[in-house]
Amino acid sequence: MGRPGFIAAAAANPHPQEPSRLGLAVRCKGGAVARNLVKRRLRAAFRQVEPAAGYDFVLRADDRVLNVEYSTLVEELGSALDRAAGGGT
Repeated sequence: MGRPGFIAAAAANPHPQEPSRLGLAVRCKGGAVARNLVKRRLRAAFRQVEPAAGYDFVLRADDRVLNVEYSTLVEELGSALDRAAGGGT
């Protein structure tokens, strides 16, 4: 599912009772500093969203994530993870 600055994909974890995990693939024109900032923002938003247990999520993101307000990022990430896990329309 595509969102401004990132795409989410999910796969069921073979141990459904375990917490969901996050993998990141980030591309930025601003170099390592911008790339690490995108990763920090996405990890923090992922912790705040608290997705359903038992999934492995992968986010492919770029530097557009830096132009989105944090509250909007959390909302969009929650929606994208829900859809990627099959819970949304």
